[in-house]
Amino acid sequence: MTAPCVAITGVSGGIGAALASAFSQNHHVVGIDKDIPAHSHCATFLQADLASAGRDNAAAHTLCSKVRTACNGRPLSALVNNAAIQHLGMAA
Repeated sequence: MTAPCVAITGVSGGIGAALASAFSQNHHVVGIDKDIPAHSHCATFLQADLASAGRDNAAAHTLCSKVRTACNGRPLSALVNNAAIQHLGMAA
């Protein structure tokens, strides 16, 4: 049986890496992040800045097409929206 496909955003961070590790046991993991992960839990990694995809329809459509291709004919069983923007600094 072919493993189902799952896409995980923010896959390079701690939570994303843990999610990729857990899902990789029985899923085809497509990892998405602007930073290349230090782990190898993703069957496919797509380097993308989701902030730009959120502002640009063409970039969003391109990313969706790349995810479909990365799933290699499998249906996308889950999308884990784990990406975040972190602002560190003093509160006003």
